[in-house]
Amino acid sequence: AGNVGQAAKAYQEALTLWPAFPEAYNDLGNMMWLEGDYPRAVQCYLACLHLHHSQAPVAGGQQHWHNSLAITYNNLAGAFKLQNRSSEALACYEYSVTLQPSSA
Repeated sequence: AGNVGQAAKAYQEALTLWPAFPEAYNDLGNMMWLEGDYPRAVQCYLACLHLHHSQAPVAGGQQHWHNSLAITYNNLAGAFKLQNRSSEALACYEYSVTLQPSSA
């Protein structure tokens, strides 16, 4: 658990330096998940998605943008599922598959 805590701290520090870094929110959400803090994981995943949706993909980066969104929606679905929020989990899983059909 020590490594998870250190990693979470590093992601939090990264976000103080670059608060518009969506992947850092996703990865921090993963650390919260590993610590069993599913509500906080959801907050991190939602912050990641908000940033992704507010930032247009760079030229040539459309596929990476879709993949990152799909991964985060999948992570969010899992966190919802662990909180018995089944309908929200299902909606996120379904959207993830539309973004990245190979994740089905």
